Amino acid sequence: MTTDGPQIRAEHIGSLLRPKELTRAFRNYQANELTESEFRDIQDHAIREVVRLQQSVGLKVIGDGEFRRSSYWAHWVKAINGLDVAPALF
Repeated sequence: MTTDGPQIRAEHIGSLLRPKELTRAFRNYQANELTESEFRDIQDHAIREVVRLQQSVGLKVIGDGEFRRSSYWAHWVKAINGLDVAPALF
């Protein structure tokens, strides 16, 4: 495919879908079935894999997929009076 116009660069920045192993690890850690060290090792592995994936498709901007965040929204919900965060499964 050829174009006559300028090329537009597009990159992914932010959250990526979590692998099942990481989702399970979040649940198990919350249930005290994993130590902090075990949980961190699983996160580290998932991050290494998602970095490799991004590199393999040629992205110039590489991120960790926000795989260490326990929630993508709880921080702002906690800041609003009258709203609470209830436990939920990922």
